[in-house]
Amino acid sequence: MFGLSREECVDRVRKFDYTTLAESVGFMTDMPVYELFLHFYLSFPNAKWILTTRDANVWAEHRKKDHLFSPYPMQEPCGYIVEPQSDEKVMAKAFLLTNDLIRCVVPAEKLLELDLFEGSTNGMMARIAEFTQLHAPEGEEAFPHVAFPVADRQAFLKGTPSIMCPDHSRSPPGRGPN
Repeated sequence: MFGLSREECVDRVRKFDYTTLAESVGFMTDMPVYELFLHFYLSFPNAKWILTTRDANVWAEHRKKDHLFSPYPMQEPCGYIVEPQSDEKVMAKAFLLTNDLIRCVVPAEKLLELDLFEGSTNGMMARIAEFTQLHAPEGEEAFPHVAFPVADRQAFLKGTPSIMCPDHSRSPPGRGPN
């Protein structure tokens, strides 16, 4: 998406075969999954999705402060980046609309929505494990204490909302199960 003209970016994004992900990929998160959600969803219609949310205005403020020149929170953001003059209210609205799109498209039983920013994350790993049918790290109840020290976790959480696509056992049409 970066360094290409809008037209070239859109062309590449639309021609890419998203089903060519390696079988070893168990899930994907962050950019570009959020910005290319529709492509991934159409490629993996049976996947489960985790949408992390937060207050849209706070998200926009942090995005503009800490992630200048990152893609706008929209589908196929080719040519649309967060700039110093970007309107935070417009960014927040785009963020909310993209989240609403994801909620509208993904069937409720295949969508887990988590707010990693408000309240406690206790029990979150168990919710994720149950939803994905994967095992949570033993003794871990909160998110994501195993992978990130507190300082790194805060830096991580300032990023793009995450959507995770579990493994290829939920394969798209024509791909067949493992």
